[in-house]
Amino acid sequence: TTYLSDWWTLGIILYEMLLGKLPFEESGLSQVLKSVTEEDIKIPEDSCTMEAKDLIQSLLKRDPHERLGQDDSGDIMTHPFFGKTNWSNVIKRKTKVEELEILDEQSELYK
Repeated sequence: TTYLSDWWTLGIILYEMLLGKLPFEESGLSQVLKSVTEEDIKIPEDSCTMEAKDLIQSLLKRDPHERLGQDDSGDIMTHPFFGKTNWSNVIKRKTKVEELEILDEQSELYK
């Protein structure tokens, strides 16, 4: 069993969470598939931290054997993006989560 496609999916989710849009915004399925298989994913220069950018790019490597996580999840857990993460607390569900502001569709931050 391989989790390499799961790590790729995690990269897509992180991209959308941090940039507010999908990396592939083509209108048709065939265009999306072409982009997935042939085009490099572009991350705007000032859209996120260097650690976040590196994590996303490492998870979205087209070749699964070059993708972060190819050995095991430890590769991802030790990435600098997660540098301050206490994984023991995460596993035990003891991590405190900040309360987030709920945005409505009119908010400038939503766009």
